[in-house]
Amino acid sequence: MISGLSTNEIDDILNEPDNLPESAIDREEEDLLEALFKKIPDEEAELLELEQLVSEIEDTAASKSVTKATEYYVGKLQSFMENHPSVQRDLATSTPREIDSLLRYFYGSLRKRNGEYFAPATLICIRAALYRHFMSTRRINILTDDAFYASNTTLKSMGRIFIARGGRARHFQSIEPVDLKRLSDYFDRKSPEVLLHEVYYNFPVIRSLYL
Repeated sequence: MISGLSTNEIDDILNEPDNLPESAIDREEEDLLEALFKKIPDEEAELLELEQLVSEIEDTAASKSVTKATEYYVGKLQSFMENHPSVQRDLATSTPREIDSLLRYFYGSLRKRNGEYFAPATLICIRAALYRHFMSTRRINILTDDAFYASNTTLKSMGRIFIARGGRARHFQSIEPVDLKRLSDYFDRKSPEVLLHEVYYNFPVIRSLYL
């Protein structure tokens, strides 16, 4: 469970590319990979040292991705208030009911740049980012608090509209068990080189889980 998301919701998010501007994601990924290459130990390094390095880089990737997504969608909410003064709220002092009213209008306004509705997975990702913000700044839970019933109902309705208009989530074929076995056999972590190969293989997935 990540920021209130279920495993199925996370799987959906992995198939939805509209979460962040592509340029922001590309720049961040390039920076993280560059940091990895700069810190690679020489061939004489102990495997334990390399494992520690990999863990540090993975944690950094997750932390930066979470922060990036949270800041992006909080910024979207603030822009929405600037464009609609009648629903302006102070995010630092407004009551949960007032924030619920704001989120209800915000969720109902969400569209892609081409005017199409967002897939349910993207809507969940947006709400998860706002959840992290309100939990970290005010300990307000916009997912389960009864005060947010109206906004969460609106979010679900937006997802239903997407499906009713013919929208479909993009799914990829599962990796076959025989191929999973091959990957498991190869990524045995018996050498620094193989461990690095595993990191390069898993890096995009690890980043996506924290968007």
